[in-house]
Amino acid sequence: MLPKVHIAVTGLQGEAVFSEPFDLLATELAPRLCERGHRVTLYRAAQSGPTCPARPPGLNEAALPGTEATLGRSLTTNLFGTIQACLGSADVLLQVHAGGGWFQWFPHLLGRRIVLQVAGLDALDRRHGPVADAWLRHAATVGCRLASRVVVESEHARRIYERRFGKPCELISYGANLISSTNPALLAPLGLIAGGYYLCVAELLGLERIELIAEGGMRSGTLRPIVVAARQEWPLDHPASESNLTQVTQERLGKSTKVVRVPPDSALWRELLVHAFAYIHSDPPGRPHPMILNALGGGACVLAEDTPYAREVLAEGAYGLFWTASPRNVAEQIRQLEHNPALPERFRQLAKRRIQERYSWDRITDEYERLLVQVCSESARPTERES
Repeated sequence: MLPKVHIAVTGLQGEAVFSEPFDLLATELAPRLCERGHRVTLYRAAQSGPTCPARPPGLNEAALPGTEATLGRSLTTNLFGTIQACLGSADVLLQVHAGGGWFQWFPHLLGRRIVLQVAGLDALDRRHGPVADAWLRHAATVGCRLASRVVVESEHARRIYERRFGKPCELISYGANLISSTNPALLAPLGLIAGGYYLCVAELLGLERIELIAEGGMRSGTLRPIVVAARQEWPLDHPASESNLTQVTQERLGKSTKVVRVPPDSALWRELLVHAFAYIHSDPPGRPHPMILNALGGGACVLAEDTPYAREVLAEGAYGLFWTASPRNVAEQIRQLEHNPALPERFRQLAKRRIQERYSWDRITDEYERLLVQVCSESARPTERES
């Protein structure tokens, strides 16, 4: 029996998307830790991200101020959350995203224990602009130096962080739940039938990738449309809003692509995922995205862009296929699925087993729980622990 601890969770928080790292840990990991007898306090911006549907005893949320701008809100929320957590009774701070590493000076100077979950390579990628890139890189350097433990989600990220910062990292991936169909009739108003379409997510692909995949579908000769799920809360002028995606796809791709507005984690989204002939996945730049795990949890046949994280999740092709960034290759992979019906069926049968054996949230919670309890039993300052 592990001793019970009090965990404060803070970090950079972006828009409410299908699964941002902070929101994912807040809604999936935190309640499970509380069910095991631990106390968890979430420090988040007011009205930011999804809330836990049933809050177990021991789970508390502290609403924090933040600005309207996404980056400004993330930084101010992280700053205020870290300060409040330092003034509270938490035994350990779980900081989500390496970009908030600067704020770890507060708990470090007060002798608090810190576990840093880096949120992929987002803080190390040079794609945010000169000022933001410099901030994130230096923040990651400070955060990794001050943290008692550094957690990464993939072997690829672990190699990069350990080589760059010379500090051992813990590998704890994201998790997923098993998803089943409860209301397949939701597909009918969209003109869709089970197994009659390919599914992808607009926010993960971007317009360029969507066009590439749709063109690959056209070249393959498949009669199944490419269904692009667009987030409902995006404003009309957002490049990945339903109206903009529909206009672009109709102008350039005709009827081979269908855009649908899907609220995150809705019943419609779950039905689309479960009944797709195949789910086409791409990780956003710098960050492994757990949507690929959700697809496996729904029993989907996964066709993933060839990335280190996708290869890790799909075990080098044992649980799905890979595509590269060319319409020709996408067409080849789609034809392979279309002409070999036993292949996608085999992947569907293996999908949920992969989650149960490696990526279930209960297993991920076990790994976080052991790590957090272990850190609480050690010296707070990493320099003392490592000496």
